[in-house]
Formats: sequence, structure tokens, C-alpha cells
Amino acid sequence: MALAGLQTCTIVLVCTLALVVNADEDCKTDGSDCRCSTSNVTIDLRQIFSTLPATTVAGGSKYDITYMPCNPQVCPLATGDPSVVCQVQHDKPTTVFSLGRANGLKWTLTQYNPLEFEIHYVGGDGDRKTIISFKHGTGSTVFSYDQEKPELTYDFNVVGSSVAPANGGGGGGSSGNVAGPIGIILIFLALGGLVAYFVVGGIFMYARRGARGVEVIPNYTFWKDLPFLLKLYSWRGPLGDREMAPGLLVLLLGVECICHWAAADVVQCQVADDDFCKCSSSNLTLDLRRMGLSFPVSTKDAADKYEYSYTPCQPVVCGDSGGAASVLCQVRTDTKAAYSVGRYNPFNWTITSFNPLAFEIVYGGGDKAGSDTRSSVVLFEAASGSTQFTYEREATGSLTYYFDVTGSRVSPDRGGGGGGPSSSGDISGPIGLAIIFLALGGLVAYFVVGGIFMYTQRGARGVEVIPNYTFWKDLPFLLKDGFLFTISPCYKGRDGYHGL
Repeated sequence: MALAGLQTCTIVLVCTLALVVNADEDCKTDGSDCRCSTSNVTIDLRQIFSTLPATTVAGGSKYDITYMPCNPQVCPLATGDPSVVCQVQHDKPTTVFSLGRANGLKWTLTQYNPLEFEIHYVGGDGDRKTIISFKHGTGSTVFSYDQEKPELTYDFNVVGSSVAPANGGGGGGSSGNVAGPIGIILIFLALGGLVAYFVVGGIFMYARRGARGVEVIPNYTFWKDLPFLLKLYSWRGPLGDREMAPGLLVLLLGVECICHWAAADVVQCQVADDDFCKCSSSNLTLDLRRMGLSFPVSTKDAADKYEYSYTPCQPVVCGDSGGAASVLCQVRTDTKAAYSVGRYNPFNWTITSFNPLAFEIVYGGGDKAGSDTRSSVVLFEAASGSTQFTYEREATGSLTYYFDVTGSRVSPDRGGGGGGPSSSGDISGPIGLAIIFLALGGLVAYFVVGGIFMYTQRGARGVEVIPNYTFWKDLPFLLKDGFLFTISPCYKGRDGYHGL
């Protein structure tokens, strides 16, 4: 539960960060190169500029720049399609270039409050292109040259108080999209929970478990594997890093969380090469000899038809069955026929819960019956009272036998993880739950408060009441794209990753 809780919180945090990354929202022009709309705002350049076309100089007054977004024209003394941005060399008026045309233009909102957006123009002479950045500011609106970047890309700025939506809001701080502040609250809530998780969990691991070095980190195995996920996050797919990466990371962490949740914090316990009765994980050590059983230990099934003998520390040959030494022997009570129902090959030791302690040992390689091979699963669980070894059942349709070992001495070899949460165990479970409730509470607040704001202040109706509706609408496609990338190595012979 602890690891699942932590990873659930991580997913919520990553979704929040993805929301911030994907705050860049495409603005639809609706047939007008001078006006665009999103689900929240409408922007009209005619209300931003007092006069159009707008002019400025570039290159130390070497060039005159003319910006004609609403009524593109062919640049003076030039040819070709009408242009949005024209550059004329000041001392050579016949040297004229188009820096961008309306074909393929793209509006992108980068921030709602205060309003910030960009317009990209491509298709200029010699493949020149222009990016004009608009920002809300104080004073009159000014159009200015910023810089020339590689690949003949020219940057311009438009800053002023008139840089605001045509339908109000998003200006100097009186209104705008409430998602930003709520997103920050979500981030701080999640990060606060993570800090508490590491601090309190680390103290517990050090003081109660005797952990040292990296083992002080709660759920060390998960954090050790996390850089692999982050490495995949940095991969840039054909959709671009801004569109692809957040959805991919959310998907990967989501799959990781679901797998660990379904496995109930399953941890493989490493068995010593010379001692099959003892195993260790990053958090604890288990020794079957210290759990209140005197080996060999025996039990019978409910019908007294078979008797089972368990000798995990010193395997023996089962009666007259022959073959390799066995861990679990099955002897028929009337005929004394003996069978091996479990050997050390294969052999698997898994911790399923830390508090209260629970683990299982799977023994395979028993004697065959026809085409089936006998095997056994021994489940150990901390409980009150003396330690008992009991037969539970035979699996339907297979020769797998289940046994239980329960008792107060089913505990780690070095403290902790015993029979009750009050005395010992992994404290990360309650912390994980606290993180979940904090993160989910913030997420609920985001939708409730954001929805109320969109309805009352923006006049939104229907699906537009959802804050950042475009992001949530696109999220399934981001996840699908991330899934396709994740499984792409399985498709041998195909040329890499394929987008949607």
C-alpha cells in the first residue's frame, strides 16, 4: 500500500506539472488571421494595436520592419504572395524580403493572467520565419524587434496594456484563468507530502529498522528505477516534446503504480546461496528458523488422507519416491506412498506485506503426475498466538498445494514488521494515504473552484466550464501516444515509433 500510495501521489503531481507544461494552448483563427479564440478567451489584434500596419526598426536601424497581420500585402518592390511581415533595408530600399506569410500561421497562448501569447508566421522569402511574442504590460503598446535566431528566424515583441482578450479578463491581474494558482497549490501539497514521506520514513528506517546508507530511503527499489522513467520522459517523439513527453510520463508512472498496487507492494526477497532458510530485502531479513517452528513440521489435510512434512532448511528424499531431496513431502496415510510436492528448483520467495508481515515461498519441481508437476505455496502471516503450520487446499485443476504458517513469531530477523501496526512496520503506508488525500483534495478543489470561476466570471457553459478544457480533452491521446511508444520495441521490423 505504501508504494502504491506514493506512486498515486506522484501521478497526480506529474499530471499537475503536465497541466502547466500543456498550458500552451492553440488558439483557433476561425477564418480570420487577425483574431483567434480558445474555449476561454478571444483575442483580436485590432484591439491591441491602435493603428495597423505597425512599424519598427531592426539591426541598429539598418532595416525597416512592417507588420500587417490583418491585411497582408505584397512587400514593396517585391513579388510573391502577400506578406504579414516585410523587411526593407534602410539604405537600399530595393532590398526587400518577406519575413513571414499567413500561410501556416499558428497562435499559441502561453499564459492567461497576465495574458501572453505568440504568433508564428512561416513561408517568408528564403524560408524566413517570424515569431511575435505578445505580453500584457503597463503603458502604451509597443512593437519592437528582439533578435534574429538561427535558420532565419526573427523574434519581435509586442508589450502594452492593450494586450488583453477581446472578451475581457487575462489582463493585469484582476481576472484570468484560475487554474494557475490552483495548480501551484496542488504542487505544494504534493511536494509537502513527499518531503514528509522521506523525512518521517527515513527516520523510521534508521531508528526502527537499523537501515544504513541508501537503505534509509523508504521504498528504495522504486526510486532506484525512477531515472529510467525520467529518461524516457526526455525522449522527443514526432509530436514534439511539449505534446508527447507529459502524456508519456503520466502513462509510465500510471502503469508502474497500477502494477505495484495490484501486487500489494510485492518485494522479491534475495535468498543466500548457502542458506535456503534465510532471505534479505533492502528493508529486512527473514529466517525461518526463528519463526517458532521445529523442523521437520507436519500437518494433514481435512480428510486425513495425506500427511505433509515441511523441511525447508534441510531437504530430504520423500520416502521411497527417489529423486532429488524435497522441501515438502506428501505421504498417503493408508498406503504410505510418498511424493515430492516441492523442491528448490524452481524456488521463489516474495514479501507481500511489511506491516503486518506477510510473505510466501513457492516451491516447484515436485514429482510428476502425468503431464503435471506438483508444486507448493507456503504463506507466512504474522498473527497472535503460537506458530502453526496447516494445510489449506489443493488448487483446482492443478497439482499446486497451499499451506499456511501463522503466529506471533512470524517476524523479521532484526525487529519490525511483526503482528501489529502499533508496534512496528513500515510507516510509509499512512503517509502514502495522507499524500493521496492531499493530492486528490487539491485536484477536487481545482475542478470545483475553477469550474465556478469559469461559469460566473467567464460565462462559460457546457464543457467549457472545465478549467483548461483543451488539455483534458487531449489527455487520452497523449496517453495513447505514450502507450504506442512504450510498446513499439515489441514490433520488430517496423521503422521505430509511429504516432497517432
